[in-house]
Amino acid sequence: MRMSRWGFVLAAICFALSVSGCKAIRKWRAAGDANSAERMKSIEKQVDVLTERLEQVEFELRFNVATNQVSLGKFEEAVKGFREVVNRNPNSTYAADSLYEIAKIYKYHLKKQANAVATYEELIRRYPRSQFIRTAAYAIAESLAELGKKTEARDQFRKIVTQFGRDPIVEKAYFELGDMYQEEKRWLDAKNSYQKLIDLFPAGALRPAALYRLANCSLALGDTAASLRLFAGVYTEFPAGDFAELAYFDRISILVAQAADSDARAGINDYLVRYPTGRFRAEVERVFNKLDRKKPSSP
Repeated sequence: MRMSRWGFVLAAICFALSVSGCKAIRKWRAAGDANSAERMKSIEKQVDVLTERLEQVEFELRFNVATNQVSLGKFEEAVKGFREVVNRNPNSTYAADSLYEIAKIYKYHLKKQANAVATYEELIRRYPRSQFIRTAAYAIAESLAELGKKTEARDQFRKIVTQFGRDPIVEKAYFELGDMYQEEKRWLDAKNSYQKLIDLFPAGALRPAALYRLANCSLALGDTAASLRLFAGVYTEFPAGDFAELAYFDRISILVAQAADSDARAGINDYLVRYPTGRFRAEVERVFNKLDRKKPSSP
């Protein structure tokens, strides 16, 4: 049967429509597939974020439980709890904090200084950008000193003063170095440490104590003039400080030992006015009476 002309045209139109319809369907399906893929990616991201948040909540809970165990005096259990936080996720924001807490438990509660040193060193090695690095470095030096490892402790304090610039921990390290040298009667090394502290931290909390110790080092080195000047600097610069009265008394003692009677009397008078109920008042008055009983020198 032969198709009429109009039938052929109609068939051609139907074929064209069917082809264009298939193309449209394919485009719609492709667009739908693309949207589905994007939605899946978005869902996966949300799942990752939620998983990370849940993990953080988990580690926060574990950290808080261990912290509460410290408050209850359950130190061994707390160490295990903090260590579990570190082991389960070393990249957690609570990992460095947990190591720091473990080290503190060993140092201050369990009195296991060797364990404390090892844990502080682990903290510094694994988390060099932690906020606890400076405190951990200082605690290592303290613990080494408590273990009787003086040489290692001094080396650690020296490392601190070279690494941390003008951080407050450096002031403490210089002070401890000075005290260690002074204890060993290494007066020049002690003097240099105290002087460095004073130069680097002119408004530091340890300045009065460092000035007082510097005066004692100068005296031990035979520089009496510097010692007298430094003792006077202590009570002049810090008249209400803990070392002011002691510096007054030590300066008077030096003047008496030097037979500088006139200066000694002046110092005693100043002391009695400044410290009417001072702890050295009775001794100072005895020295004053002794000076008064002295016969005047022959012309």
